[in-house]
Amino acid sequence: MKLINKDALVAEIENIEADAICQYKSDKSRYAEGGLDVIHRIKHLLDTLEVKDVVVEQEGVCNSIFNRIIGDNWNLSIPLDKVGLKHGDKVKIFVTKENKL
Repeated sequence: MKLINKDALVAEIENIEADAICQYKSDKSRYAEGGLDVIHRIKHLLDTLEVKDVVVEQEGVCNSIFNRIIGDNWNLSIPLDKVGLKHGDKVKIFVTKENKL
């Protein structure tokens, strides 16, 4: 799983959309119309993605001797080898709150 800043992505797509609208208004070509259609489909897809709010994020360092990730004011027990980490790796941990329906 990779995390993205959805707000920043939507803002960039809206900038592209504004440029495409200007192009469409100037030439009314099928190419410009198709571009707008693709942009609208991408925006619709983004609306269907699951969004999780990050409660806190913190950097840590892997310690394979104790199978832990050590942060500034916490540490996390994790089997480092099973998640592809090794001693000394620097990581960033994101904590999200799950919304129950």
